[in-house]
Amino acid sequence: MKILKNIFLILIASSLVFIGFLVIAKSIQESDLKSRTDITSSKGIQMLEEWDINGDKQWVSIRGQDRDNPIILMVHGGPGSADMTMARFKDFITEKHFVVVRWDQRNAGKSYSFLKSSSDLSPKTFINDIHEITKHLRTKFKREKIYIAGHSWGSIISALAVQERPENYFAYIGIGQFVNGKQNETFSYQFTLKEAMSDKNETAIQELTDIGKPPYIGLKELGIQRDWLSYYGGALFHGEERKETYQILGKMMFSSPEYSLLDNLRFFAGMTTSLFKIWPYVDAVDLPNQASSFQVPVYFLSGRFDYNTPWELSAQYLDALKAPKKSFIWFEKSAHGPSFEEPETFGRILKTIKDETYSIGSANSL
Repeated sequence: MKILKNIFLILIASSLVFIGFLVIAKSIQESDLKSRTDITSSKGIQMLEEWDINGDKQWVSIRGQDRDNPIILMVHGGPGSADMTMARFKDFITEKHFVVVRWDQRNAGKSYSFLKSSSDLSPKTFINDIHEITKHLRTKFKREKIYIAGHSWGSIISALAVQERPENYFAYIGIGQFVNGKQNETFSYQFTLKEAMSDKNETAIQELTDIGKPPYIGLKELGIQRDWLSYYGGALFHGEERKETYQILGKMMFSSPEYSLLDNLRFFAGMTTSLFKIWPYVDAVDLPNQASSFQVPVYFLSGRFDYNTPWELSAQYLDALKAPKKSFIWFEKSAHGPSFEEPETFGRILKTIKDETYSIGSANSL
């Protein structure tokens, strides 16, 4: 018993030392990042706030070089893949032209609670959250309208939110636009298997053949397909970054002043539980029937190599879509995350969209 007690004490001491090391290392990296990316302009804005959104505590980051610029709400993908920590790494161009709002959705990232799980994670709940976030922003900044940009899963709920209340938005921007759940997985699987066969990758061919064509009963098979999709450059990153996707995202979170060490754990817990709870809804999505027309300009931003949400489906959807203005914009070096792989191009494109659609009168009339 004495030996076991000593071992236990050693383990406790070692854990405390390790945690202390992490705290110090994170503090150093945070300080360095803040010195390079804090908003310091006289008209700038930099806020991190917890808002009550339809009875759920959710975190919002607001950053921009000029608080009088139009507001853009970034709706992250996943489900559950909060991206607030990317702001200081990827939004430096966008923040010159917009007040950029990144929101950790319910059950995701900094908004995830270990003690209180969100019971209703249907798309309608998230759509109502978008309406409430939009209301908060319009009231806080005295704006009639804002911009909204949805990525992947976020493009589903953003598109449907704009459908319900178009009067609140200058334009809808779909990044890696999701279209149809069943077609999405079929196209993605076929691309991945074709790449594996062309590469004569026997391991990939065997694993993809073993899981078979979608639909899948669980997420294990989907995970295998997505791993190989990432290997062939069709998932979040297309370039060399695809080889270290998780390391890159982890480093961003670890050094982020917006995330504590506990928030890092929240991110992974939220992403896992959100996928399990929300994916059945994603599989049932059919936007061509749910949102066949828009009353605002529509822009689809797509990576040339995106097969996480296959670009063919996005292009077909936009072609049939009715809107006062619509445009399909390519990112030639990207897969599913063009705003992450080509942030400078992304920022310039958003400025172009602003120049085409922004009305100061509508922005400041509340």
